[in-house]
Amino acid sequence: MTPLLLAISSNHYDLFMYLAFDIKCNLEALDAKRNNVIHLAIISENVDMIKKLVHLDSDQGLMRAHKNLNGITPVELGGVKY
Repeated sequence: MTPLLLAISSNHYDLFMYLAFDIKCNLEALDAKRNNVIHLAIISENVDMIKKLVHLDSDQGLMRAHKNLNGITPVELGGVKY
C-alpha cells in the first residue's frame, strides 16, 4: 500500500492533502483489492477527501468508473453522489 493509500484509508486528511497536492503522489495507485483512492475515501467515510478526489476526477471520471476486484465502482460502493 502506498503512503497516499494508507493516509486515505487511515482517514488522515492533512497527510492526504500533503501527499496528493504538495508531493503529487500517484492518484492511480491501487490496493491489494484493486480499490482506488475514491474507494478508500468512501470506505473511510471522509466526505472532504471524497469531494477533493471527485473534483480531480471530474473531467474524465476514470477513478469513479474503476471497478475493484469485486467489480464494484466507488459510486456503487458509496451509493451517493458527491
